[in-house]
Amino acid sequence: MTICIEAFLCPQKDEKISTSIAEGVALILKEKLDDRKEMKKNVQRLYGLRSVVAHGKRKTVMESDVFEMQQIVMSFISKMICFSDKMQTLNDLIQWIEDKKLK
Repeated sequence: MTICIEAFLCPQKDEKISTSIAEGVALILKEKLDDRKEMKKNVQRLYGLRSVVAHGKRKTVMESDVFEMQQIVMSFISKMICFSDKMQTLNDLIQWIEDKKLK
């Protein structure tokens, strides 16, 4: 599931991948600052779980965490479909996220 998001939100030079993904998802899915902060924190936690499993430090994750990530990924994909008429390239998406950060 995280690879799906990684395909859209690859980090810029010198940017940590978990931060890039968490911030991008939060900016895309949430409007209010507090909601964005909470989403960023959640995505970083879930991405961290993915990392420990992928690197063999842990064998399992809770089913509730998998369900939560599925919900985030489905919402993210849905939003990307809605954005498809406005953004034609990954650079367009990266620029949109950068603009949102600076608002």
